[in-house]
Amino acid sequence: MKASSPVPWEVRAYIGLIVFSLCGSLASRALKLDPGLIGPVSSVLTIAIGVIVAFGTDVDARLWRVGIGVGLFGASTEVLGLATGFPFGRYEYTDQWLPVIWLSGLGYFPLLLPLAWLMITAASARVVQNPILAGLLAAGIDLVMEPVAVNTLRYWTWTDGGPLPGNVPLANFFAWWVISGLGAFALQRAGMPADRRGWIVLVGHLGLMIGLLLLDIAFRL
Repeated sequence: MKASSPVPWEVRAYIGLIVFSLCGSLASRALKLDPGLIGPVSSVLTIAIGVIVAFGTDVDARLWRVGIGVGLFGASTEVLGLATGFPFGRYEYTDQWLPVIWLSGLGYFPLLLPLAWLMITAASARVVQNPILAGLLAAGIDLVMEPVAVNTLRYWTWTDGGPLPGNVPLANFFAWWVISGLGAFALQRAGMPADRRGWIVLVGHLGLMIGLLLLDIAFRL
């Protein structure tokens, strides 16, 4: 009888961190406790491990180099968006998505942003090998994430309102589609394989967002 393959450490760590985050959020709300640095540290670890899950530990170094470029490309479009309102619409980050830095003339900028772009784009590129559809999938993930990030976590606010959940403008959806699609194209050209790792990251991330939203609704009743 063939033994089953062990679950990689990064997958176990990623799932464990998501469960820990949800349980911690439940406990802090129910007991009215201040999580202190536990929340930011958990967020950093979850996204960092999520990136490792999305890429895998056995991929070529060239793919990681391209991945760094994709993360920086996503972050640069955010800087452009903060400065001009293009291509996402006008918005601003708060000081809640720690760690943050202050950019003169632009406001707060979360340092996890490049990793978050990379995690979602890389996972989508693994799930769908067509970059146009991979970008569409990433945009759909963001569509679910927006109301949680805006209303529950208060990571950013929109000054240009729109019809999408979280008062998000349509431009944001299309910008995510194009930018993530370009990132997926670069990753797939660099050899990003297709397997279930992408699903693990995306389902885990959606589970965390939906869980936080449900907790927020439950404790507002």
